[in-house]
Amino acid sequence: ATVTWDGHIIGQGRQTIIESTPWEHIAIQFEFTDQAPAMSTFTLSPADDRTRVVWRLEIDHGFNLGGRYLGLLQDSIIGPEQVMGLERLKELAESLPRADFSDIEIEQIVVESSTIAYLRTTSIPEAAAISEAMGDAYFAVLRFIDEQGLDDAGAPLSITRTFSGSELVFDAAIPVRGLTSSTPRSGETVKIGRTYEGPVIRVKHIGSYRTLGRTHDKIAAYLAALGIERNGDAWESYISDPTRTDESDLLTYVYYPIRL
Repeated sequence: ATVTWDGHIIGQGRQTIIESTPWEHIAIQFEFTDQAPAMSTFTLSPADDRTRVVWRLEIDHGFNLGGRYLGLLQDSIIGPEQVMGLERLKELAESLPRADFSDIEIEQIVVESSTIAYLRTTSIPEAAAISEAMGDAYFAVLRFIDEQGLDDAGAPLSITRTFSGSELVFDAAIPVRGLTSSTPRSGETVKIGRTYEGPVIRVKHIGSYRTLGRTHDKIAAYLAALGIERNGDAWESYISDPTRTDESDLLTYVYYPIRL
C-alpha cells in the first residue's frame, strides 16, 4: 500500500508499506523530494493482557552535515509527535470491539435478490425461546408454501430486523418460486417479499447455532476495525439440515450488507 502527498508546506513525497507480519511488525519506507529517505517501523509484542507497541523512525543522512545536525535534534522535534501518535493509536484500539476476528473466514461478495415467503416473529433473546419461535414460524411458512402450490428455492433464512436487548424481531423466511398472479402477497401472517441485493460480507459458521452470537460479535469487530459501514439488516442462511447433521458440523452462512 502506498500513500503520496504534495503540499506547499510539507512538500512532496510518498510512504509505502514494505513489510507486514500480522500481529508482530510493520515497516514503512518514506521517500521525500528534497530530503533523505526514512524508515518507520512498528513492533508489537504481548505484555500481560495488553500489547506493547514500539514506533521507531530511522533516517540515514549520509554525508549531509546539515542533515546530521538536524538528526541530533530529531528526538526533541519528532519524539513528541510520535508519543501523540501512539496515544491516538491506543485510543483508537481501545474504542474497537474486543472480539478477535482472526479465526473467521470473511468474504466480500455481491448477492442477487430472491423472492421469499416470510413471517415476522418476536422472541426474547434466549436460545431456547428463539429456537421455538423460529420452528413455529418455519412451519407456518412451509404450510403457506404448500397451500399456495409454491416450491422452495433455497435454504431457510433468518433476517434480523431489530434487537433491543430484551426483544429480538426477525423474519423467518424461505426462498420460493412458482408465484402466480393469484398468490397472496400481503397476508395477515405469511407474506411475500424480496431479499437484499448488493455487496455483502459473508462469513462461514460451522457448529452449533448457540455459538452464532460469537460469530456476529466477530463480524461487528471486523467492520468496526476496517471502518466498513453497514447497509441493511443482517441475515443467516441455514445450509445444513439439523435433523440429519451433527451439531458440530452444521453449516450456516452469515451475511452483512455493506456500503462500498
